[in-house]
Amino acid sequence: MLVIIVAVAVACLLLPVAGWTLAGWLLAVKAFSQRLEGPGAERSAFLSIAAEHPGWQRRPVSFQGPQLPGSCGGVLRGFLMDYADTEPRALLVLFHGYGLSLEDYLPECEYFCRRGYRVLAFDGTGTGYSDGVLYGLPLHVEDLRCCLDYVGADPELSRLPLLLYGHSWGGYACDTVSALGAWPIRGIISASGFATAEAALVAHTKRHYGIFAPLGMLGVRLYQKLCFGPVAKLGAVEGLAAAACPVLIAQSDDDPIITFRDNYGVLQRRFADDPKKTFLPLTGQGHNITVPREADRRKRRLMQEIRKAPQDQTLLAEFYALQKETDTALLQRFGDFLDACLSKGQVP
Repeated sequence: MLVIIVAVAVACLLLPVAGWTLAGWLLAVKAFSQRLEGPGAERSAFLSIAAEHPGWQRRPVSFQGPQLPGSCGGVLRGFLMDYADTEPRALLVLFHGYGLSLEDYLPECEYFCRRGYRVLAFDGTGTGYSDGVLYGLPLHVEDLRCCLDYVGADPELSRLPLLLYGHSWGGYACDTVSALGAWPIRGIISASGFATAEAALVAHTKRHYGIFAPLGMLGVRLYQKLCFGPVAKLGAVEGLAAAACPVLIAQSDDDPIITFRDNYGVLQRRFADDPKKTFLPLTGQGHNITVPREADRRKRRLMQEIRKAPQDQTLLAEFYALQKETDTALLQRFGDFLDACLSKGQVP
């Protein structure tokens, strides 16, 4: 009788856990088994910005993406951008955030080109211009690995000093990628990057499951483990510990997407005594720290309206105008950091 009672008690405990774990798994499947397509307006933004910056140019670039179970592989696509008749000082690989595309970072691309850099910006698997389906956040790290291998094998690009810039999801990739291999990276800027794939999903899971979110995260972890193997466990701590170059980590304390404490705070505590790590805490700049807050809010509302009316020229004109707004003072700080990385000559 005692055995039966114990068995029933264990079953009563395990069944809810199994149920919430399954719920977390299904949440991950729903969130990631898709493509991330923008509203289409941003694909014409280059012409709008280039019209105000004569000589700014771009040419398409493509390379093979990661070959992982379920990711559908395929080609990753982007652009090389620079100013005509300008000898680039370095190559800056710029990687986008979740739900965005390289086209959302054109003002940043143009600014860094103006400072003498050649910029390679590309879309991750399942996003924008690139092939495939997104199967989880660690896929961005694999995408960046493929990009860096492509750069290293290209005679023209490999001769340039290599720098990385990533925002949010792209910041996580830039911070983590050095755990997967050794590239001659001279400097990294991580803007609002999350420390781990799990850290980025905690808030999302909590919104769906409330106090049961920790149980749901069991399913999310299992999903990522099966999709990405050991890479699923890697994060910014492992990548930055392996990186030999200077790194600038910036985040705003009011970030509504990823918590300041669990991302910036974790990295600051871990690397507080590392002279190669520079921490830039910001206040009141939200998640998209290089975009003025009101412009960022209005752009998000416009993107929803443009999806419903993609040919509305009034909406498009306002979107293009907002697309050009950036925090030039912050970009200048970023540019100064990259310049310092080159002048110090710290090649790994």
